[in-house]
Amino acid sequence: MKLFLIPLSIVVLCSCATTSIPEATKTEMDSDIKRYLNYRNQKAYAVAVEKDGAWVSGYGYGYPNQELANKRALLECELQKHSRKISADCFVLYEDGRRKNGI
Repeated sequence: MKLFLIPLSIVVLCSCATTSIPEATKTEMDSDIKRYLNYRNQKAYAVAVEKDGAWVSGYGYGYPNQELANKRALLECELQKHSRKISADCFVLYEDGRRKNGI
């Protein structure tokens, strides 16, 4: 099994009394997602996003099945989350290049 290092992405921005992600954070996350989309199939992209816009991500790619890619993305997200003191939960946002329904 191949192990891949995951690029770390974190942006810390402040917003005033809102629960939406600030535009600058969306732009940075869009850039991170574009990098993820270039990886091979059987891939996943997980994120944890704070209300203030701070976020981390994790990728999993090149795995023999989607379940393993998802697990790796969540693991990488959790590792980044703890190192950056993010308390939001990690969740899989993209599976095999497609955004999950309802997210």
